[in-house]
Amino acid sequence: MRSDYDYRNVVGEEFHTSPNTSVITKIPNLDITKSFILDYMHLTNLGIMRKMISFWVNKGPLNVRLSGRMTNEITARLLNIRPSVPCEFSRKP
Repeated sequence: MRSDYDYRNVVGEEFHTSPNTSVITKIPNLDITKSFILDYMHLTNLGIMRKMISFWVNKGPLNVRLSGRMTNEITARLLNIRPSVPCEFSRKP
């Protein structure tokens, strides 16, 4: 597990994808690794869904892949419900 020291001293360069230092590091007495809640949705669900969609669209066995027609149908249905999606949703289909 990474420590605040590791983060601030760029230990493990694979974790630091930007050459810029976050302004959050300037907050005194803030432990970067312990001061923020881990978000289940972003840590787990989004990664899993990304892998599943990739599997269904282009990487899985042919018998589980979505056809171009099915992909277009899903896209059309998502666009069809777009007007009904509340404005509070940050990403509309």
